[in-house]
Amino acid sequence: MDDVPQDITNPILKEIISRMNLQPFPETSEEIRLNIIKLMRKVFTMTNYHNCFVFNLTDLSFMLAKALGDQYPDVKREASSFVMDLSKKLGDKIDDNAGVIVK
Repeated sequence: MDDVPQDITNPILKEIISRMNLQPFPETSEEIRLNIIKLMRKVFTMTNYHNCFVFNLTDLSFMLAKALGDQYPDVKREASSFVMDLSKKLGDKIDDNAGVIVK
């Protein structure tokens, strides 16, 4: 995963985040939403591309807030785990966006 250039990774993440920020969710299947959150979490935890997430942190925070309000418990759990991972690695940077997530 680290061999994918950041200039490619950032626009892909931006597009996924912007799509998941739409409501109602374009993906009507909870399994697809769950897998999108899992994929983003895996990219975050398995790579050194944390800057790609930092660049998109405000939109990512809104996306996660929406995912935490999803009616399907598995999506909520995965989004919650992702928030915890973000806060561990980006603690000081996520502070400004925490209010959006916990609303």
